[in-house]
Amino acid sequence: MCARCPTAVQAAAERDGHDRFGWTLRESLARRPSNPDHGTVTIFSVVVVIAAVVLTLAVAIVVGRRPVSDTTERDSDSRSFVGAVLSGLFIVVLAFYVVIAWTESDTAESNALAEASALADLHYQVEVAPEAQRERIRTGVEDYARLVADDEWDKLADGGRSEAATTALNSLRTEVVHLPTTPEQVQIARDRGMERVREISDLRRARLDQAQGLSPTGYLMLVATIIGAIAMIGYPILVGTTTRARHLIALGVMAGAVAFTCVLCLDIAQPFRGDLKVEPDAFVTLSEELRSVT
Repeated sequence: MCARCPTAVQAAAERDGHDRFGWTLRESLARRPSNPDHGTVTIFSVVVVIAAVVLTLAVAIVVGRRPVSDTTERDSDSRSFVGAVLSGLFIVVLAFYVVIAWTESDTAESNALAEASALADLHYQVEVAPEAQRERIRTGVEDYARLVADDEWDKLADGGRSEAATTALNSLRTEVVHLPTTPEQVQIARDRGMERVREISDLRRARLDQAQGLSPTGYLMLVATIIGAIAMIGYPILVGTTTRARHLIALGVMAGAVAFTCVLCLDIAQPFRGDLKVEPDAFVTLSEELRSVT
């Protein structure tokens, strides 16, 4: 008997619709071909790595021609100890920064999927609404998803936003608020629709905040990482090195690895810019799915 009441019917329909849309979205994202340029090394990265290796070897060759004094041999143990301390500090700072930056990127991707799922759920929630309002809300959902994918996402790279997407979201909120409060099924749909709109607004606000870049702590870790990288490369040269081939090869490999690490750190500092940026696949897939069910 309880299964016939409006609340139970609406809840069952909501679970069915949410699962259906959520499964379809995840399945489509899994089938969606990846961007061939996503995660590749840019020309800038290659140039930076090559320049770092060439500059390091050039300085090492010039400095390595200096005569080695007796104090250099006697102080080898203490210099090795200082080098080990610098290496350890660099690794610790690098680990902290990578965790901070990678967490930001992962959060941005998770929020995008959650925002798209909330839009899909809102699209289904208004099934019981009057036809005219239902169509306006569903059109608003489709417009907002399209504007985020086609307009706002590119602007996030520069910390911007789409005013058209803001207008579409405000219009969507207005339409949901103006849904009638009777009968009970429509009232339930209105209340849950408002919850989805608030969720969408919160997730969008978080996305726009992330587009502004790293937090002060993240920037501090980034600066410390770059300084540590310079110290890692410069210290062996300053304390004395030889021009033997094996020493130069080891120094060049270390310079290239550290330079690539710094370039990677700069790339992941902005989740909506660079080779490792978050793509709007969730919104693109949602737009395709909504067009297929209307």
